[in-house]
Amino acid sequence: MQDQEVAEALLEDLRALLRRPALAFLEPPTRLTGGYDTQIFAFQLKGAPPEFSGRLVLRAFAPADGHRARFEGAAQSAIADLGYPAPRALHVSEGAGPLGLPYLLMPRADGETLLSMGILRFAGHLARAHAALHALDPAPVRLALEVAGSGPIASGVGDWLAAIAQEVAQPGMEPLRPAAEWLHANRPRGSQGQALCHLDLHPLNVLAKAGGVTGVVDWSNLSFGDPAADVACTRVILTLAPYNAPFLLGPVAQRGRRFIAWRYLRAYRAFRPLAGDSLRYYEALRCFRAMSHLSRVRLAERGGAAVASAGYAWSDPETIARLTSHFRHITDVTLGVVK
Repeated sequence: MQDQEVAEALLEDLRALLRRPALAFLEPPTRLTGGYDTQIFAFQLKGAPPEFSGRLVLRAFAPADGHRARFEGAAQSAIADLGYPAPRALHVSEGAGPLGLPYLLMPRADGETLLSMGILRFAGHLARAHAALHALDPAPVRLALEVAGSGPIASGVGDWLAAIAQEVAQPGMEPLRPAAEWLHANRPRGSQGQALCHLDLHPLNVLAKAGGVTGVVDWSNLSFGDPAADVACTRVILTLAPYNAPFLLGPVAQRGRRFIAWRYLRAYRAFRPLAGDSLRYYEALRCFRAMSHLSRVRLAERGGAAVASAGYAWSDPETIARLTSHFRHITDVTLGVVK
């Protein structure tokens, strides 16, 4: 759908929702970066009621993903009710309106992404936001998701490994099975806690203004589990996710990324204790999940599905090499990926 078509359909939808036929755009929808499988637009309305009159964000999902809109809307509102800077859902559509797509409508947080603060400053803010999330009581969020009909929510390493077992059982996933076996055999033992886990917290998903965090966005991976798993995901993103650097500066940039990840972890531990014995296990788990996702997308492509593995941000050869190398460094097991 073209941007102009999105704008026209959204306005028609909101006129009906708010019962204001004269509703118009003060600022028409403009695309925001981010969202691997979603479309994100910023806009502002003219003639809207007070709660809809500020700067807004539309997060539109694929046609079959109405459950995701419902899930994220319920999660964000429940987390906001706990005093955390998640944007509360103003409206959730499961795709029945003129836009024809499920979407989540929310206020746009003030500020810029943490990257705008400079790479040597954002680690502390990122760690503070993460530690504050893990300190929240997860029970109200779990209840809100149940009331919203979101179905069972993954809770801890047991559920995550059960999902992995189903993934690697699919025909064609044989290259990943030795790595999955290692993850099952070496899972952390004992109680790991059931904190709220964002599982995709990085500088582009955290907004800040005047030195303080104003918004944490993109809750599509929300789960419940060990805070160390959430911290490990952030460390993998900071050190191994795709990045652009001139070829000759690549090694220098990689050392810089490891330094930032070290600063982030040190800052987190200043806010909350964190045992280090399971951290590397969860880093291996995050590497596996990335390669499992890419492998399943490639298999779907072979089957004729309308997907594109090249559209997955972590599908470039350099990123694959970093992830599989890190997994082997931790486990001494080769992490395969479907070619």
